[in-house]
Amino acid sequence: MTFAFFNQLTRFAAVGASATGVQYVLLAVLVESFRSDPVVASALSFSLSALANYILNHRITFSGSSSHVRALPRFVVVAVLGLGINTSVMAAAYQLLSVHYLVAQVVATAVVFTWTFMGSRLWTFR
Repeated sequence: MTFAFFNQLTRFAAVGASATGVQYVLLAVLVESFRSDPVVASALSFSLSALANYILNHRITFSGSSSHVRALPRFVVVAVLGLGINTSVMAAAYQLLSVHYLVAQVVATAVVFTWTFMGSRLWTFR
């Protein structure tokens, strides 16, 4: 691993932690306060946190290296596929395996992190 790759991965993780924080707060509020289904709440909170994730990654992680006209549609594709992965993992863990919804979300986040970093690095912000 090169220093540039490690540096970019570190910035991506820091930015992702911010967006993930937003996602987890929204998830908990939707489930605990509004009694939303955890899988639906996870998909909604993932979608809402994606905008913050795009803005921060464009500016901080990838240093605004590509125009929004090019990067934003690509980000949407990566995010929608990430949403599918997130929702599938949540459904499998929560509904099929009866894992607590927050634990299921942690597992989903770990899986989606790998997908979104590689998609962002190799395609969205390339």
